[in-house]
Amino acid sequence: MKKIAGIIIMACLFVVGQNAWAETWREASQADFADGDFNANVFTSTEGSDSGCLKSNPGSTYDLNKDGKSDLVISNMQGSNSYIYWGTETGFDSTNRTLLPTSGATGNSIADLNRDGCLDILFSCFYGSYSIIYWGSKDGFNNGDTTLLGSSGAHGNYVCDLNHDGGLDIIISNWWGSESYIYWGDNKGHFTNYNRTALPTSQSYDVAVADLNKDGRLDIVFSNGWDPSHNSFNAYSLYSPDYAGLG
Repeated sequence: MKKIAGIIIMACLFVVGQNAWAETWREASQADFADGDFNANVFTSTEGSDSGCLKSNPGSTYDLNKDGKSDLVISNMQGSNSYIYWGTETGFDSTNRTLLPTSGATGNSIADLNRDGCLDILFSCFYGSYSIIYWGSKDGFNNGDTTLLGSSGAHGNYVCDLNHDGGLDIIISNWWGSESYIYWGDNKGHFTNYNRTALPTSQSYDVAVADLNKDGRLDIVFSNGWDPSHNSFNAYSLYSPDYAGLG
């Protein structure tokens, strides 16, 4: 996954389907994104007021089963399942979908987290005490092949190689509590609660990553619903690599 080039100015949420949550990453214009790619399966809009928008979770289209058709992953905050809609020659059909148990899913990221050639799905879950990875395989996805990652009212997530060690890392923003988490990956899909970094946040809605100061290292921005130090809403937290332990 290539890193985003440029500064992310705003993150907003909109509702799709069954109270599904999605993200819109916005820059000033389509030209701003011309120097960088988020993912080959996600495009930058050039249409009117949406120019410069990169629309991803949970309306993320990837070819999960490598049949040449784009598939669609939907995160559902309500209900007990999120969905994979399998693409066909004629598009999507509600009878051709896979249900994946989730608990208040607010977003998803799709990447080959363990480098086995199959795409995996990370759901951030608002309800309960964990978010969940569904591991992909040549046989698809199943409830018995998952990893649970501790979280607290998770609202957003992000996947990238933060420390440039070749393994993908996971960031989860938490609404509840006073911390959000970096889960450090090892290129083999081993993510544990014992190998994570906690970063102070307060009612964090979402997270974005970019090289904001162009020093070659990725920075992390959390959008927060509350700033306890100033008793104010709509605050943000910005972490440099030195603070977050990114090297």
